[in-house]
Amino acid sequence: PKLEEVYNWVVFYKYENTWDYKILDRTKNGIELALNLEVNEKNNVLTFIGVTAVDKTGNQSTFNEIKIPIK
Repeated sequence: PKLEEVYNWVVFYKYENTWDYKILDRTKNGIELALNLEVNEKNNVLTFIGVTAVDKTGNQSTFNEIKIPIK
């Protein structure tokens, strides 16, 4: 969708082998994600992120994942 047609943003993120997502309304232009997330006493590293735009009828833009370099 064109920028003025965006209803929501969907931010996808992957810690180790698990993808998850957060849905943001169109007024949000950023989100903070921890580089490390502790789950069940295990340190999980953020490895990928991606964003799609969704219009009012649910059409979703293409998804491109970006690999997060591990330092």
